[in-house]
Amino acid sequence: MIGISSATDGVSLAAMSQLGMKRVRMTIIWGNYLDTRRFAEDRATPVGAGGHTLAEYFATDVATFTAAGIEPMVAIHTPPNGMTFEEGIVAMPVFMAGLAKQFPGMRWQILNEMDAGSVFTGGKEDWCLADAPVTQRERGDRYGQILGPVYDAIKAADPTATVIAAGIALEPTEFFAGFNARAPGKYDAVAVHCYGPPVTPVFKSKSIAMRAVLGSTPLWCTEFGNNQTDDTSQDNDMCNALDENDRHNRFDRAYAYTLIGDGGYGLVRADGSHRQAAARLRNRMAR
Repeated sequence: MIGISSATDGVSLAAMSQLGMKRVRMTIIWGNYLDTRRFAEDRATPVGAGGHTLAEYFATDVATFTAAGIEPMVAIHTPPNGMTFEEGIVAMPVFMAGLAKQFPGMRWQILNEMDAGSVFTGGKEDWCLADAPVTQRERGDRYGQILGPVYDAIKAADPTATVIAAGIALEPTEFFAGFNARAPGKYDAVAVHCYGPPVTPVFKSKSIAMRAVLGSTPLWCTEFGNNQTDDTSQDNDMCNALDENDRHNRFDRAYAYTLIGDGGYGLVRADGSHRQAAARLRNRMAR
């Protein structure tokens, strides 16, 4: 049930192994993925013939996780510079069909937090309407316009793929109503994001609201976290959320954000040492 957002560097892989993690959430920055330049191992420095493209690095990451017995889920967001939403409705199904053929059986999360601002669309307001004076239902309708054709393209390329709707950051039921009316059933799971402090009541309230409208459709929390720098506070809150989940079947899957660093959300420090929440998470995974 539990997964985590992470990368494949040596510290991260070692930490995931120590925690007993078997699921990971990865990210493809769509616009960057299409960059044909070669990069050094830091994936930020363009180099000559000795490097690899970002697409090649991604394929290596998938292989590395798979070889380690860790199941990847991939979130795709941030379209290429200059691409309008109308152009994206045409281009993203083609892009995703190619990925689905290359990585059969993958779990794909289509775009990210499309109700919470344009940060995950490269600043393109026409993609998400999140900064416009419209309702959550209208934002959901906008998302459904691209989710439907992308879902169909993925399933045509790979019927074994799993398609997860973008994590909903704000009020979830109206956003879901919008994209479900526009693209009914064009998803295998629906996802929300839950953050604190405290995260436990958000975990509870979003799951109750969504279970009431989803029926038998799987409900995933593809990001949850607490960014308190105090180890005990973070630990207690995240473990309370997971205990609540176990008692009441809140989510079918929950992915902690994040493994290392990122503004206090990380469960492991940059030097590889574990924060208190990581230790208890390890004990939970060992049950």
